[in-house]
Amino acid sequence: MFYLNGTQINEPAGWSGVYWTRVRHPGYFGIWRHRTAKVMGVGEVGFDGEARYILQSLWKKYGVNASAIFEVREGGEVIYSAEIDFGIWKDNGRYFNVSFRDEDTELDSLSSMVVAIEPTVQIRLPQQTISAGIEYAIGEGLSRPARIDGSTHSVPFATSKSGEGNGLSASTLGAVEPIYRNSTDRKAILNLEGKVIGVWSGGGNFRLIAEVTQDGVLKDSRIISILSTSGFQQTSFISERIEIPQGAYLRLVVSGNNGLNVTYNADSFLTIFENSDSDSSLIWGLTFKQAIEGLLEKLTAGSVTLLSTYLSKGLGASRTLTSEMNVRGYRSKIQISFKSFFDDINVLDNLACWKRGNVLYIESKADMIGKVGRSRITDFETLEHSGSPYYYSSYNVGYNNWQSGTAAGRDEFCTQRTYQTRQLKMKASLSILASSISASGKTMEVLRRNPNSEKADTSQDEKLFVIEADKIGSIYIARTGSVENVISPESAINGGLSPRNILNRWMNMLAVNGTATFTSGTGNITARIDGISESADVAPDSVQIFSDRSVIIETGMTMRQYSQMGEVVEYFDHDGAAKAALIIEDSYRFSTGKASIKAIELQ
Repeated sequence: MFYLNGTQINEPAGWSGVYWTRVRHPGYFGIWRHRTAKVMGVGEVGFDGEARYILQSLWKKYGVNASAIFEVREGGEVIYSAEIDFGIWKDNGRYFNVSFRDEDTELDSLSSMVVAIEPTVQIRLPQQTISAGIEYAIGEGLSRPARIDGSTHSVPFATSKSGEGNGLSASTLGAVEPIYRNSTDRKAILNLEGKVIGVWSGGGNFRLIAEVTQDGVLKDSRIISILSTSGFQQTSFISERIEIPQGAYLRLVVSGNNGLNVTYNADSFLTIFENSDSDSSLIWGLTFKQAIEGLLEKLTAGSVTLLSTYLSKGLGASRTLTSEMNVRGYRSKIQISFKSFFDDINVLDNLACWKRGNVLYIESKADMIGKVGRSRITDFETLEHSGSPYYYSSYNVGYNNWQSGTAAGRDEFCTQRTYQTRQLKMKASLSILASSISASGKTMEVLRRNPNSEKADTSQDEKLFVIEADKIGSIYIARTGSVENVISPESAINGGLSPRNILNRWMNMLAVNGTATFTSGTGNITARIDGISESADVAPDSVQIFSDRSVIIETGMTMRQYSQMGEVVEYFDHDGAAKAALIIEDSYRFSTGKASIKAIELQ
């Protein structure tokens, strides 16, 4: 029996020619976008009698915004439901001809709208270790190989200098000269941060030393790093706190055997930060769950609610969102759209969302696939196999916006990485890049440096940042990690959001390609997070979801069977093996009673 807004009506003309198509949303993955198309084209299903009167009345009163639900019931059970589409219709005097649309497309149509959400939680960032200072860089002229005939020479940072301060810029390869002079009327407390990249060859080891002299007397000398003459390029990190008396000089030297051959890489740098201690800071933000709830409230006037175990517990609950203005010390609304925000959190955590009625569910893709309904196909007319759509030759992972405005930003590890798979005879790259959100702790430190002064860095205006933070009492505390080979590792945040960790969370979907081999990257690819280098290969560390093949099934079924079909189908393959596959697309033609199903086989 057929119903329109709960009223029983006649079978609509052309109903036998209708076929139903469902396609899995390519971005949200879990949302089914239901569409019904007509054999004769749009608007060829005609309603007469009382149904025609209902549709005419709704059109006259509400126009294209009219709402009418068409249902097919068997034994009192709804086996098909769709919303009338008043966007395209015609009335020939007997029939009111319309199309159908999925009632769940409302959120999809609103998903690109940008709305402003008030931040409601405070996030404490760790003690600030970067303030205004002087930046030095290796000049291109000194990046060529050079032989050092003395046993001690300067590290030639001073060929290029930027920033305000008291530093000198006289260091050369031919003399041991100071790079900083304290000309103030007080003792200067400096933080030295940077890295030296080069190839050292010769005998023995060479020490990188910071020396402080005053009136020709050596006041302080400390070994910052020991370099081995390996003949291969090495990176020496500098992170040191040192006091410079009034009128004293600072120099950086390498001490070792005569006959040193050295090539300095022009990406080397040193930043001297004067009196850079400061307290930790509180900024305003939102948890990811609060951000989604705020979006749903504004986009649907509260008619759609969120249900997400992932965003309520564990890693998902530790994700917080803030903006450039909030990092600089303001309390500013966060401007986001559902599409851009979900696309980015999907990149970070490999999530799916799906809407049923007035509830939006967001979970990991693995949980979504594991919990959806299953149906068994006992017989089929056609069974074909093809390669998995999750075959890729390379993955580009990380963040579109990561660059810091200072030399220290070169040490940033939340950047971009490229990995090669074992699919050597195809060209298909998967982009797993966050477009709107940055995880750059370095950039956030730059923004905090001069929050409200004329020196305020506005280059990140309107940028959004994600921070890993744990709730402690009434505030969230940013996580600081065991991140090696970066400047100030004690204050490094967002280690869990590095490109390699992002790819780890995707590998259960992409594991049909085997190990992903690191090929290139930006920023600090030698950073070690939890003991593993960012430039290491990535192998799946969890059960993979998909096999390496897809399947096309054509089978006969009743309309009731089709309406009750789950999102995973189970069947026996040609060789009698039991299989299960996640449906990507299916269609059903009422006139023939046949269904066509495209799916990816599960492991």
